[in-house]
Amino acid sequence: MRANIGSPHATSYYGETVNKASRMESAGLRNCVRVSTFTRKMLIDRGHHPDSFACCGIHEVKSYGFIAMYLLKVGSWEKCVRDTTDALRRRSSDIALEKRNTA
Repeated sequence: MRANIGSPHATSYYGETVNKASRMESAGLRNCVRVSTFTRKMLIDRGHHPDSFACCGIHEVKSYGFIAMYLLKVGSWEKCVRDTTDALRRRSSDIALEKRNTA
């Protein structure tokens, strides 16, 4: 069998999709399934109910800019959101306290 030098590999076709998914995951919430608007629409077209998703806002994804994200309401997604919200609240209060102490 002869190898075709320079022919596209499977990674050429899926590389960007896998890269984007990986970056969305690394910017995601622990134990939650986040999907983009396009994926949400595709899942709804295939039978998922629109209420199966919770909007979690617009998030910056490295190299791809800002992307609207949705959480798939499965497993302990509510606990995940609650824990993340609590962590963000603590972080922003720590930042505010730090600003007051340095001013």
